[in-house]
Order: sequence, then C-alpha cells, then structure tokens
Amino acid sequence: MARGESPSKRPTGRHRRPLPGPRSDLSALSTSRGLLVIGGYDGFISPRQILRSSDGQHFATFARLRYGVRYAAVAGVGDSVWVIGGEDRGRELNTTQVIDLTTRRVSLARRLPTPLGHAAAALVGSRILLMGGRTAPHRITKGMWWVDPRTGQYSPAGQLPYPLADAGVLSTVGGIYLLGGEVPRITNRVVQVRYHT
Repeated sequence: MARGESPSKRPTGRHRRPLPGPRSDLSALSTSRGLLVIGGYDGFISPRQILRSSDGQHFATFARLRYGVRYAAVAGVGDSVWVIGGEDRGRELNTTQVIDLTTRRVSLARRLPTPLGHAAAALVGSRILLMGGRTAPHRITKGMWWVDPRTGQYSPAGQLPYPLADAGVLSTVGGIYLLGGEVPRITNRVVQVRYHT
C-alpha cells in the first residue's frame, strides 16, 4: 500500500452470484433496462439467450438472439442494442441483430459488407463506428465503417493505421482509443481514432 493511502480506497473483489451457465467471449452492456449479457461461448455452443440483471447478481432471460455469436461488436443506440457480426463455429458472420429494449424482440438489419468478428464499436453521435476486426479466422482488417441505425446502411469510414482485432475500446471527448489487441501478434499499441460528426 502506498504511503498515505487509505485501506478503504483499495479496490476489492468479491464473489457474487454466478451467471446461469458458463460463458466466455461475451459482450456486456449497461442499458436503460439494466445490464445485458449478449452472446458468448459455453464450451459447446454460442448461447442465444440474452441475459438481463438489474442488480448485477440475479440474471434472467431477457430475449433471444436470432443467431448465437461470440466476439460480436455491440453498441447501444437509444432503446435498442446493435449486435454486429461476430463469430460462430470458427467463422466470421455478416449478420446485424438489433435488440429492441422495449418489446424485447430481436430483428435482423442489413448485412455487413463483409463477414466480421472481433471488431470494436463505439457510438459517435447518432451513428456507430465499427473498427477493425477479423474478416476470416486468419485475416485481420484495418477497415472502419459507419453504421446508420436509422437506415441500417453501412458506409466506409477510412482505415486504421494497421490491421487490428480484439482491442479494448475507450470513448472520450477527445476521440476513441483502441487499446492493445492483436495485429496478429498481441500488441501493446494504442490507437486514437478522431472523427467528425
């Protein structure tokens, strides 16, 4: 403990109630309806059940994806959540699934221009910026795309400085930061993505 640091300010971890079943490679998103757990992998399949929790402890099925996915790009837009691409059974998908938080229905929007998994997504104004990812299991892209939730239309948004997949995403007022990831080797690089809305 650093000098002068109060023990009460040290972060602690506590075991909480588990998910209803094992999952890795999932997406978690805080929404107006609570915390949603979307997609993933249970060791055999990618579960279609979307789990919801209002307290971070109790999880129940909120809706069901049309297709089970892992490594999907996920973004919340108003009363909807966009689940873009992802991977299933070792192949990248070009599907776009939209979760309506009010009706709990999942619909299909326009398909991606290319199969894409392991991509990063961030909400920029009223649009989603999709960044990098894998277009095939051993092919990483540096492409970026705008997604317009009003029309479902995808349009090119330039390129990252190098192909990148599985990066962490941090959105700030100064832009979007992509932290680490694979290029294809695991990297410690940080990319700042600037944009004009």
